[in-house]
Amino acid sequence: MMKKITLLFIFALSVMSAQEVTHVDFDSNNPDIVFNSWNTSSTFAKVANPASDATNASAFVGQFTSGDNNDIGVGVIDPTTVFTSPFNLVSNSVFKMKIFSTKEIDVTFHLENAPDWGNNIEVTSSVGAADVNKWVELSFDFSDDASNIYMNNIVIKIGGANTMQGDIFFF
Repeated sequence: MMKKITLLFIFALSVMSAQEVTHVDFDSNNPDIVFNSWNTSSTFAKVANPASDATNASAFVGQFTSGDNNDIGVGVIDPTTVFTSPFNLVSNSVFKMKIFSTKEIDVTFHLENAPDWGNNIEVTSSVGAADVNKWVELSFDFSDDASNIYMNNIVIKIGGANTMQGDIFFF
């Protein structure tokens, strides 16, 4: 009995110690953050939320406009001034992102080291047919790479078979 109580206590403690961190919300957490495409293909803008609802009631969101090559995506400009220390993937390995899309898409959440962009890890999640035309929350689990302690930049890549140049998505 005592063994079960101890295990339950350890489990409860581990659940309590896992904290959710909001890195960017365009309102109060890094409201002036700027994303840019390294190949000047895709573009970013901070805009008023075009479809505020219970899932995303933020006043402002990011707008991703697809270019002719979305493989690079849009990354944070001057990331070390925005994220002053690397992400702790041991205690917070899951990143969540709200996205609004009018079509089925793949979203890749790419973490990298600035200035060594060659050191990177990424996870892809999808917006399916049931989730178009509304805000949905996607999860990106980096627990398999939690030992990589050098990640301090975020890059967003949006693509898939349905994505065309000029498409607009919100995050």
